[in-house]
Amino acid sequence: MVKDLEEKVDEEGNSGYYTELGEKVEWITEQNYLFNFSQDIKDAIENWASTEPSPIKPDQIKNLTIRELHDSKDHLSISRPNKRISWGIPVPDDSSQTVYVWLDALSNYKTVMDSFDDFEGEMIHIIGKDINKFHSIYWPAFLSACEYPLPKEVIVHGHWKKDNFKMSKRLGNIVDPFEIIEKYGQSAVRTYLL
Repeated sequence: MVKDLEEKVDEEGNSGYYTELGEKVEWITEQNYLFNFSQDIKDAIENWASTEPSPIKPDQIKNLTIRELHDSKDHLSISRPNKRISWGIPVPDDSSQTVYVWLDALSNYKTVMDSFDDFEGEMIHIIGKDINKFHSIYWPAFLSACEYPLPKEVIVHGHWKKDNFKMSKRLGNIVDPFEIIEKYGQSAVRTYLL
């Protein structure tokens, strides 16, 4: 979304949109399979998110989720051309497309739950704030479409930052936990992480 990107001018004087990691955004057009994000599904998600106590925690994330739900389009792309994403799972009966990674990953949750005959628990997601939309909008949408129960809770946490960027394996800007344990001790670090 353009609203989440910053327009900048590079060293050669070319303007464009860039991600928070400084990668230039490339606009493309492609043909994909779409998931119908019907009003009934949107209503089911809003009703679920708005129950008291809300399954989405904390409240500011719940409120953001409901705003994003209202802003969402009526269709969600659930495939990618295999020319662009060759490593994905092929769409049944159409080898030119791969299944959108979030649809595939989220459907695995259901597969795992079904593999335990005596599983009587409930789905609780503990996630970083950057993937809340996938767990609090897309996953409930897929479950609603299949008439499956929605997650009991989605607990959303913030990110640790280093050098003003979210820590990530990709950037390599991580903090060595052993150094922190050495300085503050195991109990203090465990307490902080909890």
